[in-house]
Amino acid sequence: MVFREALDGNYATLFTLASGTIQPLAFDDISILVERIINK
Repeated sequence: MVFREALDGNYATLFTLASGTIQPLAFDDISILVERIINK
């Protein structure tokens, strides 16, 4: 799960991913394979 846009103690956006890549907002030059995080 990827949480973004913190708003009043909650998150406005939630993504549930099983594959692909994600890029941290603060470090957009870095890509992370979702499969490496969830050990698929």
